[in-house]
Parts: sequence; C-alpha cells; structure tokens
Amino acid sequence: RIYYIGRMTEQKGIDILYKTILNVSRTNEFSNMEFYFVGRGDQERYLEELEKTFSNCHFLGFQHDVIKLYHKADITIAPSRWEGFPYAILEAQSCGTPVVTTESEGCKDIIYHRKNGWISKIDDIDMISKNITEAYFLWEKDFKKFKQMGLFARKNIENNYNENNISKKIENFIHRKWK
Repeated sequence: RIYYIGRMTEQKGIDILYKTILNVSRTNEFSNMEFYFVGRGDQERYLEELEKTFSNCHFLGFQHDVIKLYHKADITIAPSRWEGFPYAILEAQSCGTPVVTTESEGCKDIIYHRKNGWISKIDDIDMISKNITEAYFLWEKDFKKFKQMGLFARKNIENNYNENNISKKIENFIHRKWK
C-alpha cells in the first residue's frame, strides 16, 4: 500500500507522481501494488484519472484523520519539487512509514537514503519509479529489513523532531544570533 497524502499541487509534484505511476504500471510488480491518493488541490485531476485507468489506484479526496492512513501505508510517496518543512514526511515517519521522496530542501534533510526511505532527483520519473520498485522488492523479499527502516524512521523523528528538540534548536539559534 503506497500512499500520497497532501496538497495536490505543482509544488508537491502531482504531475510527476502521475507520470511515475504510468511508468511503474509497465512493470510486472505494479499489479501487486495499491496506490491511495489523499488530499485536494488544483492537480487532483491527474490522480482521479489514475483511479479511472487502474483498478489498484484509489482517489480518496480530503480526509480528516490521516494518521490512521499513515499507519495503513507500507510506503508514503512525496515527489515534491520544493518544500519548506515537509509535514507529510514527518507524519509518515512518526508512524514508522518509509518515504520515497526527492532531494528537495527539507525532504533530503529528513530522509537517509535506504535507511528510512529513498531519495530521488527532483522531477526524475525513472529514478522515483526505480525507488518505488526497490521499496516494493524490499517489502516483498526482506520484510524484516523493511520494518527496520520504519523503526529507524520513527526513531529519527523521536530523536530529532520532537517538540522539545525543535524548541531547543530554535532557542539556541536565537541566542546565537543575538550574541
């Protein structure tokens, strides 16, 4: 189960996600994958079209309780072109879900390639497709290692992005700036 959860805009790479899924659909493994799209935005039509084209693609629209969806996900995908502070990745990782994302600012700061997710070049459909397929094969062939990635993801969030650590980092930054 591969989930996209977030705004469906150019910034978030929805058109790239669309092309990536079309690319992955050419593989034998595609029929064993289920894709879920959660959110709204001016590019949601791409994901609605995928739902019409493939029986394993599901457009769920806006949802209030996304935490339960992150827990259902095996993988979360975030093909962002640019980010500030990528909450969707933080939320996925806090639920122990590995993420396929891009090397955009923010995303590449949270994901450690092949340790808690996969990083692709921005707009690189082939690389994102390869990383989705690699994640699937790991899930299928070495589920223990796959689950370890999720545990590492959760630990990364606990250690580096909990409220106390963020507050301390901001406080240290402010004090350094004014000294």
